[in-house]
Amino acid sequence: MSKKERKLVLSSRVDPQVLERVDKLAEETGVGRAEVIERAMMVGLEDQEKFVGRLRGAVKGPLLALLLNERFLDVIFSLSGDTKDDNQIRTIRNVRARAKRAAARNVGGQLEGATS
Repeated sequence: MSKKERKLVLSSRVDPQVLERVDKLAEETGVGRAEVIERAMMVGLEDQEKFVGRLRGAVKGPLLALLLNERFLDVIFSLSGDTKDDNQIRTIRNVRARAKRAAARNVGGQLEGATS
């Protein structure tokens, strides 16, 4: 983006603890709050795009169902010593619901074609 291009303004509600972390990082790095937030958004967007891409990738059927199962994920996270990210769980639920709706539409379309 060139210097002449204007960035859009985004307004958002943020937990006070998150804003404290943003301000601390801005102070430590010598940049403004907006730059810290924009950098974090870019990194977070890339991470989420990769995550959703993996969920929509070549894994299908029973294996996909297992990988999207929250209890299975609890076991994996506990074995790895990692913690579960509530935002990723919400994303998993959304992707799973969209996949089910798409599958239902495909089955419906196949049935319509078979009866025509």
